[in-house]
Amino acid sequence: MPGPRRKTKNKPSATAASSSLAVALPDAFVEEIDDVQGWREIVNLLCDAFKLPDMSRRSGLKKIHANFSEIYRKMDKTYTKYSGNEKVVGGIVAIWAKMCVDAVLRNRLVHEGLIDKIMPLMDMRSTRLIGLETLATVTHHGGLEVRIEIAKHTPTLLRIMDEFPDHPKINELAVSTISHSVGSVINEEHLDKALARKLDVPAVLKQVLDAMRKPNASLILVDHGISLVTSGCQHCHQEIKALPPLLSLLAACLRVSDISVRCNALASFIRINSPGSEEENRFFDPRKLMDAVQRRFPGHLVDAMMDFGMLRCETTLLGKTAGDYQTAMMKCAQDHDLRTLGKTLAGLIVRTEFSISEGGFQSYNDRGQMEFMDVGLPFKAWTDSLPHCAKVLRDGNPTPLDLDMADILDIKFYILRQRIPDAIAHAQGAIKRNPQVAYFYYAIGLGADTAQALRAVKKGLKAKQTTPFVKYYMLWRAIVSAGDMGVTMLANARAGDQEYSEGIAFLMSALDDTKDFFDIAPPDARHMATIVNWFVVLTLAIKGPELSPDLKELEPAFKKLEIARRITEHIGFPYKKTQMRLSREMMLRLWPKAIKDFVSTITYYDALYDSSSKEQQSVAGAEDTLAAWLDEISHDDEDGHYDTHCIHPRINSNSVELYRCTYCRNPSAALRKCSGCGKVRYCDGACQKSHWFEHKATCKPA
Repeated sequence: MPGPRRKTKNKPSATAASSSLAVALPDAFVEEIDDVQGWREIVNLLCDAFKLPDMSRRSGLKKIHANFSEIYRKMDKTYTKYSGNEKVVGGIVAIWAKMCVDAVLRNRLVHEGLIDKIMPLMDMRSTRLIGLETLATVTHHGGLEVRIEIAKHTPTLLRIMDEFPDHPKINELAVSTISHSVGSVINEEHLDKALARKLDVPAVLKQVLDAMRKPNASLILVDHGISLVTSGCQHCHQEIKALPPLLSLLAACLRVSDISVRCNALASFIRINSPGSEEENRFFDPRKLMDAVQRRFPGHLVDAMMDFGMLRCETTLLGKTAGDYQTAMMKCAQDHDLRTLGKTLAGLIVRTEFSISEGGFQSYNDRGQMEFMDVGLPFKAWTDSLPHCAKVLRDGNPTPLDLDMADILDIKFYILRQRIPDAIAHAQGAIKRNPQVAYFYYAIGLGADTAQALRAVKKGLKAKQTTPFVKYYMLWRAIVSAGDMGVTMLANARAGDQEYSEGIAFLMSALDDTKDFFDIAPPDARHMATIVNWFVVLTLAIKGPELSPDLKELEPAFKKLEIARRITEHIGFPYKKTQMRLSREMMLRLWPKAIKDFVSTITYYDALYDSSSKEQQSVAGAEDTLAAWLDEISHDDEDGHYDTHCIHPRINSNSVELYRCTYCRNPSAALRKCSGCGKVRYCDGACQKSHWFEHKATCKPA
């Protein structure tokens, strides 16, 4: 594997560099700083004194990389020597904060003990905001290890919030830092339960909620507060459930204008209700359905089925199909016409899900026992007829329709034998021959690969050769797959990322498909209750602000759900407490009280959101820019007087363009190129090694 390479340049000797840089600034210079007012001038003087390059340019950050040890040593010695001078330590920490925009520099600074150097600033009046802003910057740009380390200082941040409950900037920065750091701890796949207990997550969540409800809370604070609560739903669901106000907050989030917040709230409810939920009925015994038909459905259920069209209902189709199936088999036993049998069975397969059942030509033997009998056909069990019929349809000069039916028979045989991978492989081959047969896509949708299934059924819904059963089954698969993928993406992606936007798009697609499902699926469709549950929760998330407080718009869906529940119970299947059912019930239970208790919070948030949208400001961008933070700092910060001219041109991060590691995507000005192709860049050898399996196929010399 080619290694990362660096360009070799003539560098001054370590001795020369150390002698010129590795000493603290003189006392006379510090006395000069003491006479300066405003952070802009302080940072300006420090940058000049340390002879720092322009860090708003990539070339400047590269110079920092090249001389990091010497630069850091001099700054660190100055920090240590004048640790009691608020202007000196505040200015130095502000410069380090800018360096943290570069991931490699950030990691080196954290390794050198940056976090411990930031924390003392919290207890100095004039540097408190500098410290908080630097901590927020490091947390925002930091990786998991950095965030977990910062999370350990959460008690200090909570204490500061207690001391300054009405200071909007302090609360905003503290909540932002807590959201990223504690959120990473409680959202990590392998949760550190000991650390979570030490942090006292319920107390953290409660204090953040209190800050969100203050009348001067900023959009950034509220956004990060919501993000923290939704992060906690992944692994701290018990803590969330134990705090009813947090659940009410999530329900209230379904009413805000920002669709990303609403969809994240939906994802949170679904995650909260994962533990203890039951799986949907995966196995469906058609004999129970036939028994239910013989017992007769109650009158109100019959009325619902009549309104839809009794001949189009699953129970009716199943009964008719079962009769047609037996008739076709008995006829074949007499005429041995496998071609006609194959064509008949292919038509039955796409009519209803349980069209082909186990059975055979049976009679009693001499001992009075039932056994399969030989009627001169190449099969005894009826399901074994499928591959034989398929072979006959392919023999001779088959028409394209013959080949379609043969493929349908083979695919159904694999499905009946639980050979789903074989069914999918066969369907994929059949699509190459005729991409217009929807049943082929239906078969691929049976697979466990959610993304593959979603792609397949979405294409299948556009196929011209389809039937109502095949279509509404694919709609069911599309809704559940898109919903699951959307929730997963929102749980793992950051706001603003492509994956985050895709997650919202998946949920919106799922909602659109529920409406099509209702148009063509009968009331006794076995997935009806599942789809109604999805429809309700998706409507709350996608259409929340448009809905009335009493949710009268959802009454038709509630009626569909009640009918589906009663049909399920009449057939003899339990109405299970699935994750989607529990999520729907919780959201509806909380909805009325939540929108009442949090009406002022919703109104205030929407006003902030609308204002932010009009100005086209990015919350992530505002958080990402150190210059924006420094722009609001002065020595009188806690009195609310902010210096609006304190951006030093050398640390303005708006214009700097950084490379990104091909593997971990961290930004840096000094990534190493692959020595093999020279086209991709990595933080270090570890990132390159992790990416090598994927990169080796394209790693060719330029």
